[in-house]
Amino acid sequence: MPPKVKLINVAIASFLVSASVLSIVALATPEWIIQDLHGRVTFGLSHTCYTPLFADDETVLDCTFSTNSPPAWSVALFVMSIGCICLIISAITSVASFLRPKLLRQSKWMGLAASVNFCIATLIFPAGFDHDEIGGSSYKLPENASIGFSYIVFIVALLFIFFAEILTVKIAFEDH
Repeated sequence: MPPKVKLINVAIASFLVSASVLSIVALATPEWIIQDLHGRVTFGLSHTCYTPLFADDETVLDCTFSTNSPPAWSVALFVMSIGCICLIISAITSVASFLRPKLLRQSKWMGLAASVNFCIATLIFPAGFDHDEIGGSSYKLPENASIGFSYIVFIVALLFIFFAEILTVKIAFEDH
């Protein structure tokens, strides 16, 4: 492999590994929607956490598994999980392509599958804003709610996947 291709391959692997870590962090944290009304309520795809209004520190008193989450969020969680699996496989094959350069092609397709799944999830997720506990309408949050840290981290992971895909396509076109 020429040095320029090795450098691009390092960048691809870095973007994919970073995207994998960020997407797992986003799925594991319950701060997709933050609502400040009578205390702070954070909604995740599978957990809801409540912090009282006058808590002396930032301790979360009640964090429960949501059995009543919006159906759109359940579908988004499923699609994101499939995307994470594709992304992890893409990151592994990207790192392995240092030893076997032909694996970069499989990494490209798995990365593309991950990005398609993540894009579908970003379109489905806001449809759950009409849930009774949130009080908004589909694709529109109420005044007392905002997008949380987890959703932003998820979008950054999606951007990293796109950067990796752009670099992968650059290498693929140089090969032919």
